[in-house]
Amino acid sequence: MAEEDSGDRYSVESDDNRDDAQAFWDRFFESLKPVKQEIDYAKKAISSSFIGGGLDTAAQLMDDASDAADAVTRRTAELTYSSILRSPAAVVILMILVTATIGRDAMEFEHQINGDVEIYLPDGADSTELLQQVREQWSTDIFMLYIQTDNAIADPSMRGTEHITHVEIIKQISWIARDDQIRG
Repeated sequence: MAEEDSGDRYSVESDDNRDDAQAFWDRFFESLKPVKQEIDYAKKAISSSFIGGGLDTAAQLMDDASDAADAVTRRTAELTYSSILRSPAAVVILMILVTATIGRDAMEFEHQINGDVEIYLPDGADSTELLQQVREQWSTDIFMLYIQTDNAIADPSMRGTEHITHVEIIKQISWIARDDQIRG
């Protein structure tokens, strides 16, 4: 027994049956036991005082407020769903009004786009005067036009001979650009 007392508590013994990690953690938690007891004592002292009663009352009030808010939220959702199901026409009308309000700005979008090339040229520049002279004879408005002729069909058995350089197609392009009216 004297041999065991003379040894260091943290030294590793050669005994294979002893788990050093377990022994370390046992000693560690044993040293924390007084701290835990003091914390438990402080909790009991606070809970038995008027501060503990106040904390319990505050916690109960928080629970009650949370329950009331939950009940109001649930009831509001139930009323909303039931009113939607009872009168879908009102919902449709409301959505149409919202869409019209938002869509009003979208309808005016084309008026926000200025297609005049002159706004991008310097004021009083020779190029602006030249552009106005060119406009007297030709259209200078910019637009994109996609034309698909029957010679561009993916299936070779359905392809035709129509090509973008054929006179009839060029006349149609001229009609769309209103070039045919300028020559008059």
